[in-house]
Amino acid sequence: MIEKTIYIADDGKQFNFEDDCLAYEQRQLYTKAANLNNDLFCFDMENKRYFPTTYQDFENLKSFFCKTQEAYEILQQVEDKADARFLPFEGDSYQPHDYDEETVPVLNAHWVYDNDEWTCLEYEVKKISEAILEQQNLIEVAKQSTGWES
Repeated sequence: MIEKTIYIADDGKQFNFEDDCLAYEQRQLYTKAANLNNDLFCFDMENKRYFPTTYQDFENLKSFFCKTQEAYEILQQVEDKADARFLPFEGDSYQPHDYDEETVPVLNAHWVYDNDEWTCLEYEVKKISEAILEQQNLIEVAKQSTGWES
């Protein structure tokens, strides 16, 4: 009897060696990523556009914008292959305590990493707009009152 190990890539292609299989899967993933040119934007700490591929690359990710679900899923797959968990709502990431995956968008949103946490700029603008509206309503009510309350 001869024992033989075969490694099978995600798309079914077979390899005799694990490293060959992993390299093939990486190439397939990066080919998909290359086709996302205008659907995915990642910037490093120096605000240079790049595509993170390693654990260290994900540590240096300062901001990103994903236009489509496909783009975000590919970014997550590459992050997983790099054995990292830095994107919002993942294991090693931090975002403000009031953020919730149901109410804070990941897609079509500008995410910035600063002060050791991810911030969704669109969500912050929404919160500020609501606070401005609340203050403006207070001002309008105060204008109609007779004066200072004590």
